[in-house]
Amino acid sequence: MKRPIIGFFLVLLVGYVLVVVLNLPTFNVELLKLRGFCRFCDLTNANLETMDLRGADLDYANLIGANLSGSNLSSAKLAVTNLTNTNLTAANLSGVNLVGTNLTGAVLIGTNLIAAVIDNKAQLDQSLLCHTSLPDGTESECDLTGANLSGANLFGADLHEANLTGVDLSGADLTQANLSGANLAEAKLTRVDLHEANLAGANLVGADLNAGDLSGANLEGTIFCDSIMPNGTINNSGC
Repeated sequence: MKRPIIGFFLVLLVGYVLVVVLNLPTFNVELLKLRGFCRFCDLTNANLETMDLRGADLDYANLIGANLSGSNLSSAKLAVTNLTNTNLTAANLSGVNLVGTNLTGAVLIGTNLIAAVIDNKAQLDQSLLCHTSLPDGTESECDLTGANLSGANLFGADLHEANLTGVDLSGADLTQANLSGANLAEAKLTRVDLHEANLAGANLVGADLNAGDLSGANLEGTIFCDSIMPNGTINNSGC
């Protein structure tokens, strides 16, 4: 009698281990690519950048901290999905089902949400909206004052005339980003990559660019005053 019971529990244990192992984010990314759906999947911190996920079923999935920048999620199912702190910069979420979805702290810079379905149970606390195309077709303003975007992948992001006062962009990738006319006063830009970025007319008063990369950047009309440059010197040319 004891052997069948022990065998039964061993089967349960093996089954549990398989469920845990097979729900690893790295495994689930490949599964998503293969099947086009991944309900209830754990995709924590997964890199899904620029992926074609049109119509994908990701209901109830865990996408905390995932990188979906530039991805095409049009008409996808994201109901009750956890998108906390997810990077959705320049992603296409047109017509997406976001009923009950958690978007707390999600980066929605230049994101397309036209015709997306969002109910009052969806959580948008501390979401970072900037030139975001909203469900009704209007565009959001861009006030990211004091936001923490350290290490964010904002390659080619549209941040023109954005209010980025005091923002932390240390270590962020802003290669080819449009920051023309943006207010970056007192911003933390240490180790930031601004290679070929457009900073024309931007306000960099008091900004810290130490160890950053400004190679090829458009600095026409950029305002420097008490600004720490990539080589550690102080630029007061605009004071």
